[in-house]
Amino acid sequence: MRYLFTLLALLVMIPMMQAQELKFGHFNSAAFMEQMPEIKQLQADMDKRQSEVETQVANLRELGEKKMQEFQAKQASMTDDEKKAAFTELQELDQRVQSFVSTSQQDLQRQMQERMLPIQQKLLRVVQEVGVENNFLYILESEAGLAVHISDKSVDVTPLIKAKLGM
Repeated sequence: MRYLFTLLALLVMIPMMQAQELKFGHFNSAAFMEQMPEIKQLQADMDKRQSEVETQVANLRELGEKKMQEFQAKQASMTDDEKKAAFTELQELDQRVQSFVSTSQQDLQRQMQERMLPIQQKLLRVVQEVGVENNFLYILESEAGLAVHISDKSVDVTPLIKAKLGM
């Protein structure tokens, strides 16, 4: 008897499950990332920091050029030990410039990644909220290469996400 009720319940539920509409959505995260105010501010901050680094590098290189000119001007009157010391100083300055450039670029990349993470998490959270609120089975990111085909039946959730982000 128990099996009969279970079978009957399953038979009643199957048509109901088939009648339920399966909703799929898609969006382009790059379009949001370009328009989000947080990204614009981050880009402005990174451009400013990059400019500061470039100024510091230019100053270091200018110092190196001055030292090179001084060395060339005094080279004839210098002893071998003085030439060796001046040449070593020039090499060390060049190494400092190269090290500064490398370290600065790594630091900028690290800062960019650290500051992008909360922005990406915010977008992901909003997409998930849109999915739950609108009963989507899946929402695919259309430009990241994950969606091979997007059907006409898939809903572009871009307007929903924009509204939720206040854009």
